Amino acid sequence: MDLRIRRFLILAFLFVSGGSIVPVQSAFATHIRAGEITITRRSCSSLDFIVTITIYTNTGSSIRFSNDGVGELNFGDGSD
Repeated sequence: MDLRIRRFLILAFLFVSGGSIVPVQSAFATHIRAGEITITRRSCSSLDFIVTITIYTNTGSSIRFSNDGVGELNFGDGSD
C-alpha cells in the first residue's frame, strides 16, 4: 500500500474515532428560535424593496432582540 494512502487512512481513523472519545456537550439557544426574511418589490419599474424580518424568540428569555420592534438593517457596505 502506498505510504500516502496509509497515512491518510490512519489520520482518517484517528479523526473519526476521536469524535467518539471526546465528551459531548449540549448547546441550547437562549433567545432566537427561528426567523424569516421576506423581500417584496414595491413596483415592477423601480428597484425599491420592502424587507420584512420576522424573528421568533423564546418568550421566557430576558434577552431582547430589538427595541420595541424598531431596529436597523445593516448590509455592511456602508449604504443607508
